Amino acid sequence: MRAQGTERKTVARGADARLIFAAATLMSFAAGACFAQPPGAPAAANTAGLSDKDRPAAGLSLGPRSANPQALLARIRDAGIPLNEIREQSINLFVEATRPRFMPHSSVDLRHPSSISGKQFNPAGAYLRPRPDWLAFYVGTMEPLIHLFKVDMEEAGQADNQSGLSPAVAGKLAPLKRQWHADVADLDSHLTGLFNLLATAPEIDNGAVAREAAAMFEITRRMEKARHRAFKIVLEGYKRTG
Repeated sequence: MRAQGTERKTVARGADARLIFAAATLMSFAAGACFAQPPGAPAAANTAGLSDKDRPAAGLSLGPRSANPQALLARIRDAGIPLNEIREQSINLFVEATRPRFMPHSSVDLRHPSSISGKQFNPAGAYLRPRPDWLAFYVGTMEPLIHLFKVDMEEAGQADNQSGLSPAVAGKLAPLKRQWHADVADLDSHLTGLFNLLATAPEIDNGAVAREAAAMFEITRRMEKARHRAFKIVLEGYKRTG
């Protein structure tokens, strides 16, 4: 287990960290506006008189926080928005770590894969050093999104006893929720690894960046599968009881 707080404070002393936290701050405001509540949910002013049971749930996790199945389905659906963004930034990180050195036969065409894995990195490859400013932007984009996942899981856990899901549906969701929580923790761990790599600029290890990026990509793929399964479970339960 990494000592995350200590390591991130170490990075904060570097010049490149200012770029990370500037990007993270901007994305935090944007993410807060986008994910505060699912699209189509009543505004806060219109829900002031509703009970906890009827109030639409907001957030990003798969954990039930509302007896309103439609609100839960909307939250599971909308969790795909930040998840896709994290996955895209992991691809960007991998591409940055595997930029080939210019050769006479090099092409102007850009390479942007839709899928990545650690096996695609060639330890003997002639790669350019990762650019700290670009890494800072990609990492800074992911950090507030992963943080929102963590905060939402904490809030969801505190309100699980208020869930209106049937025992059968809740039982099917439980293992998916546990895995989701573990995956978010893993994403945060790899994010810390990237912060630590930034502290080594300008001699950033291409292979280390590629490995962290590929690991995060694989985690988001697993989370996406869990999101689809959770949506199906809740929807089928809703149709049976609704």
